[in-house]
Amino acid sequence: IALGSEPSTLDPQARDDGSERAVSDNVYETLMARTPDGALVPGLAAAEPVQIDEATWEFTLREGITFHNGEPFNADAVVYSVQRVIDPEFNSEQLSYYASITGAEAVDELTVRITTDGPDPILPSRMYWMKIVPPGYGEDPNFASHPIGTGPYRFVSWARGAGIVL
Repeated sequence: IALGSEPSTLDPQARDDGSERAVSDNVYETLMARTPDGALVPGLAAAEPVQIDEATWEFTLREGITFHNGEPFNADAVVYSVQRVIDPEFNSEQLSYYASITGAEAVDELTVRITTDGPDPILPSRMYWMKIVPPGYGEDPNFASHPIGTGPYRFVSWARGAGIVL
């Protein structure tokens, strides 16, 4: 594909500049997905989330998924991804979109609860936007230029100003 501008990063949680998303949408996946007609459906989640109370949503995750580097996709990866993007010190440009989210906790390996500061009926839609990143590799300084996800395409190389190969 042709991009109108060079991505500033390939970290899907740091920026929101459009060109980054054109790449990250192919490398990463989200808990919820959208069909071509716009319907919200499970993505990395095994089913629609269940609302436990007015401020808690529970997601059951699909099993048998791994990140491209072999790290397991599990509740710990979701917790890491949620905590990372809402951490003010991380300074994500996406933070305002997740402003209602106060945290996440693993119930077991394939179950995670996401908490909010009050009722948030569009939380499932918010989870369509949040890319899930690998907790181990997410701390690597190379992460922003050598992304690792669970998506249909694997990152191969990035020659700045010339092209990105997936």
